[in-house]
Amino acid sequence: MYLLLGVVFVWIVFLSIFLWRIYARQRIYLSGKGVIHIDEVLNTIIRDQDDLNQTLTHQKDQLLGLDKDLKGTFSRLGLHKFDSLDNDRGNYSFALALLDEHDSGLVISVFHTNDRVHLYPKKVIKGTADVALSPEEEKALKDAKK
Repeated sequence: MYLLLGVVFVWIVFLSIFLWRIYARQRIYLSGKGVIHIDEVLNTIIRDQDDLNQTLTHQKDQLLGLDKDLKGTFSRLGLHKFDSLDNDRGNYSFALALLDEHDSGLVISVFHTNDRVHLYPKKVIKGTADVALSPEEEKALKDAKK
């Protein structure tokens, strides 16, 4: 019985504090103190919107600059690994094709032998190499064009 009375008392105290806070806020609002006027809110929103528009314009200019910078970079690659010695010891040799958005770039072939490594770069312009390509290099170039 006393436990129930204690719980009811705590609940009444909680509700009293809650209602007192609401009453205090209402007094502040009705007295005019602490009231935010709508024109101040709108001016703040307009200023924030102008700041956002300036930031957006600046970021757009930066993105256009980055787009110009990326025009000449390699954006696609193709890699084909193979065994140049045909002895099943591993695919240590490879052909790597690096192309830009216009299918221009280069194909690099690296041949691993028992005692040496040979590297052969070949220029590619609009998807066509300046010299004949090996089947492995053709595969790498085809993979890069995908």
